[in-house]
Amino acid sequence: MPKNHTTSKKRGITHKPLRKTMKHHQENTKTPLVIGLIYAKWCGHCQALEPEWKSMKQNILKKKSVSPRQIVEIEESDPDKDAKIEDINKTFHGGKLQANGYPTIFKNVGGKIEYYEGGRTAVEMENWVLGKTAEKRPVHQKTWRNYFFGGFQSGTLTPKPTPRPKPSKPSRSSKPSKPSRDSK
Repeated sequence: MPKNHTTSKKRGITHKPLRKTMKHHQENTKTPLVIGLIYAKWCGHCQALEPEWKSMKQNILKKKSVSPRQIVEIEESDPDKDAKIEDINKTFHGGKLQANGYPTIFKNVGGKIEYYEGGRTAVEMENWVLGKTAEKRPVHQKTWRNYFFGGFQSGTLTPKPTPRPKPSKPSRSSKPSKPSRDSK
C-alpha cells in the first residue's frame, strides 16, 4: 500500500488524502448570479425601460430566485461608477464588463459576462435572468437578393408561401339581365 494512503481499522477502508488546490476550489465553487443594469437618467431608452426593470426585479425577488444584493444598478453619473464596475470585473473570470451604450443589462453565467439583447418587457427579461429560453423565432433578413432573385425566404431554398386567393363574390351590375331565348 502506498505511504500516503491510510486504512480505517474498523472497516478496512483505504482513504486517499484530500488535496485542496486552487483549481479544485474554483471548479467546485459556484459563482453567485449577479444581474446588473448600467443606465443614464437622461437616456430616453433607460427611462422607458425603468418600469419594466422594476417589475422584473420585484417578480424575481418575490420568487426568491435571487437576493437583493445580487442585483446591481449603476447610474452613469455615479461618482463610484468605475469602482463598482471594477469590483464586478474582479468576480468574473472571463471578459470585462463594459457599458457600450445605455441601458446595458448583464448577468454572469459560469463566471462569464452575458449581455442581454432581447425584448424590453419584464417577462422577457425575467425569463432570461432565470435561464428560461423563449421559443426561438426564425429571423428572416430582408436583402436585395431576396427581392431580385425569386422571393425566397432568407437562408432557405424553399419558396415563400403564396397567399390563397380570396373567393370572388358575384358582382352586382347596374344593367338588367337579358331574358334568355328559351323562356318564351
